[in-house]
Amino acid sequence: MNQKHRWTKGRILNGVIALLLMAMIFMFSANTGDESSELSRKVTEHLMRWIFPEYSAMGGGAQAGAFALMHFLVRKLAHFSEYALLGAALRQFLWTFPLKIPGLPAWLAATVYAVLDEWHQTFVSGRAGQFRDICIDSAGALFGVLVAAGITAVVMSRVRQKQTMNRIRYWQNTI
Repeated sequence: MNQKHRWTKGRILNGVIALLLMAMIFMFSANTGDESSELSRKVTEHLMRWIFPEYSAMGGGAQAGAFALMHFLVRKLAHFSEYALLGAALRQFLWTFPLKIPGLPAWLAATVYAVLDEWHQTFVSGRAGQFRDICIDSAGALFGVLVAAGITAVVMSRVRQKQTMNRIRYWQNTI
């Protein structure tokens, strides 16, 4: 397989992943406030039983406070993680183009999508666009971009190292 074909396959794959993530984010944002809260409530209940086995033995006030904190964290970590994946996918997609710093436009694109997503939520019953969520989404996208760049740097370093070793072996065998 030639290099150009590999770049094209990677570009298409990462572009499709980014689009699928954007569609998933849009679909989650299209849930009503009750639907969204119910989904995160179920996740929170499972986490509470798993992380705090003594949760069911807590008093009512302590239980409600612990649940409220965990529910908030679950909802915000969902924002952070879905945008981390989007940032990474966009960075890898843009990396296949001749850009000096593909992470910057990837982060900006994910941040703009976060703004549009929060605006979209203002049209959904029981939902509200929040600036705090844009900040969390943007931070998640930046994290994803940085992780993808780091992984790419390590992989490319190993590829270059292997190519160098192959050249050295070639020249050793020809002498």
